[in-house]
Amino acid sequence: MTEKTPTPQFQRLRRNIYIDVDGVCLRNASASPAGMEPAPHVFEFLQWATEFHQPHWLTTRDVHGQHDGILRAFRLAIGSPTLPTKVEALLKSVKPTMWHGSKVSGIDLGSDFVWIDDQPLRVEIDALQCRNLLSRLIVIDTNKDDDGLLRAIDAINSLSKNPLA
Repeated sequence: MTEKTPTPQFQRLRRNIYIDVDGVCLRNASASPAGMEPAPHVFEFLQWATEFHQPHWLTTRDVHGQHDGILRAFRLAIGSPTLPTKVEALLKSVKPTMWHGSKVSGIDLGSDFVWIDDQPLRVEIDALQCRNLLSRLIVIDTNKDDDGLLRAIDAINSLSKNPLA
């Protein structure tokens, strides 16, 4: 069972969580006119991330540290020209990240972080591996795994219980 609330002794540990959009928060949907839909559990996951950690967008949807491309993608995914007020506020509560070249350039590698992505590039995996940080990468693909975001919560909570991981 997914534990959404960290135990009290770990509530102060606010980890940086870098989150991809496509394949993680949004998934392919052939029945949708936009060809995508919100992933199962995405809003539950983002609510948990903003409440207990410091989430950051790390996505090709917006590499310039803005929310515009991210909000546009979610509007397309839900098939509406506007987002519900609570959804937009939730999406904006995740900090956008500036990066170039490799997503690793947008990660504060000196911080306590995890990075959630569906298809990290080989060069990004190698960059983490060279720094002995590969265990900080959580690969999920919500196109193939409906519970991927719940598994990410479990994995991050497990790290909180074992800070040396």
